[in-house]
Amino acid sequence: MDMYSNYNVSFHNDTSIEHETGLEFITTPAVIAIVVSIIDGVLILFGATINLAIIITIASHHRELKTMDLFILNLCLSDFVSSIFYQPLVITRLLARSAQSGIHTGVFKMASFTCLLADCAALFLVTFDKYLGIRFPFRYRTYFRKQNVVAIITCAWVIATAIGLTFALCDQAAKIAGILYGLLLLIMFIITPVLQVASFFVAKRHERRIQRMGKVVANCKCTRKPKPTDEIPSTDNINSEIAHSSINNSKPVHPFTSKAARTITLLTVVFITSWSPQIVLNVYFMITSDGKTFFRFIYLFVAFQQLHVCINPFIYVFRTQCIRNKFFGTRNEIGDCSVH
Repeated sequence: MDMYSNYNVSFHNDTSIEHETGLEFITTPAVIAIVVSIIDGVLILFGATINLAIIITIASHHRELKTMDLFILNLCLSDFVSSIFYQPLVITRLLARSAQSGIHTGVFKMASFTCLLADCAALFLVTFDKYLGIRFPFRYRTYFRKQNVVAIITCAWVIATAIGLTFALCDQAAKIAGILYGLLLLIMFIITPVLQVASFFVAKRHERRIQRMGKVVANCKCTRKPKPTDEIPSTDNINSEIAHSSINNSKPVHPFTSKAARTITLLTVVFITSWSPQIVLNVYFMITSDGKTFFRFIYLFVAFQQLHVCINPFIYVFRTQCIRNKFFGTRNEIGDCSVH
């Protein structure tokens, strides 16, 4: 049996391990299982509530939605589905003291593959959209129309669901599904922070360019005598116009590039911290086939990921001013503001 066959037999499939390979059922120490389950339960309640509230807020203004709104809606939807469908299964596995039924194991396998892949894809798409908006602000709308975005999001969910169902129900194709799942998760995990860092440098480059332009304008003003007929634009009007550029970054949001750089740094740190333990452990198991170590820690790491679900609204959603204003009942409409 090769490496991926072992992975197929054992990943979240405790019944198969016990009956087919003779390995004992790996249990989490009772105290740790109870404590983690309580913490995870609180995070599930909070994550499901806040993501559902944001989904309702965005969906209630569906006619004004822009492409970034759709990607954020997809992120909240994937986090909500993970909270109500996948994480409760994690708790049941943590508290289990004996091998679970084949049906429970199959549902767990399908939920784990589908939800984790969809969640990682949602984070990747939000990051990719922001990168395109910063890197190509004037050509963005040419490629990312609403119809294209809906098609991309639908395709991501179809692929994630197909891989999850294939791994859970089709023994012959489960090996291929497991390989695809691992590769897609690893590729998106690597590319997402790379795009975030690339966005950081693009934002800093814009900032330096703006500073140079500001110095040139200041020098021109010093060397030219103003005429009585000159119209001097109000600073408030300029800032208001820039601040209300579209959510798609079709206009450069120059005053906020420094804040955007700090935000991207925060996103990168949180993303790597939340996802790297599970990724590293899965790669370790696929190389070593060490089932005891894998099952001793995987459920703790997956439960820890629910914390990321609770943080996402604050680092992705509420930093979008239009959605934040609408969520808290202020006057701006969705699609009228920029991402900070």
